[in-house]
Amino acid sequence: MNWVDSIRSIKDRWASGKPRFRNGVSKIGASTIGNQYYCEQKVEMEYTAGKIETEKKTAGTALHSILLAMKKTTPDEVIKEIQTKDVYYASFPLLANFSELVLTGKPDVVIFVKGSPLFVVELKTTGTDISKLWPNQLVQARVYGLLLQEMGFDCSRLKLAVISHRRNGDISGEYRRKFLDSMVKLLVKEREDAAGNRGDFHVHLIDYAKEDAVANVKWAEDYWLSKRQPISARNVGKCRSCEYVDTCPASLVKPTESSPE
Repeated sequence: MNWVDSIRSIKDRWASGKPRFRNGVSKIGASTIGNQYYCEQKVEMEYTAGKIETEKKTAGTALHSILLAMKKTTPDEVIKEIQTKDVYYASFPLLANFSELVLTGKPDVVIFVKGSPLFVVELKTTGTDISKLWPNQLVQARVYGLLLQEMGFDCSRLKLAVISHRRNGDISGEYRRKFLDSMVKLLVKEREDAAGNRGDFHVHLIDYAKEDAVANVKWAEDYWLSKRQPISARNVGKCRSCEYVDTCPASLVKPTESSPE
């Protein structure tokens, strides 16, 4: 299937999915696979105990909506703009079958130059070190690249751009209005030189390599096919900061040791 047909068929394919994976899931999101690399037991808890909203999640979602606001569009408009514009960026759903899984995802931004994706951009907010790229963040971006390639796009020059932004950074009116356009211009113009510290955010740039993405998905796949039980993070710090610290069967922290509300 070529990429035009892939985009046009997403809505129907999304609606036709049947629950055939672990926990009655019909599709596996790129962000969820990334989260398996942070703590797979936490992923399991989100399905068995329900998702719990936290202050960090709320703040991150709010910052995303402020900095990455885009007008709504349609699949046909996305296709037309990719085909006709020298530089075009958008956020739209991705879906592809890979191995025994159905993978999905919606990158924050995909930047196209002359019809080919040059950057997958994923914005991450943090209250700690913006220069740190975490494995789960890299895996999520890799799966987006794999989705684009499996949908028929030429990803031979694709780079993964993970943007780590301070949660309490500059979000003035002018900053928020200019952020997205400035980010796109920075990446397209400077390419590799765009990497590094930019004040309130840090640009992590990684060459997309299909073999790396495939290895990540194949490891995650066994969990969804119920070939193994979830693997928990062996990191007491992760457990202490986890919203499931008092109920998770694999927690390394006793209930009396967890931080009070």
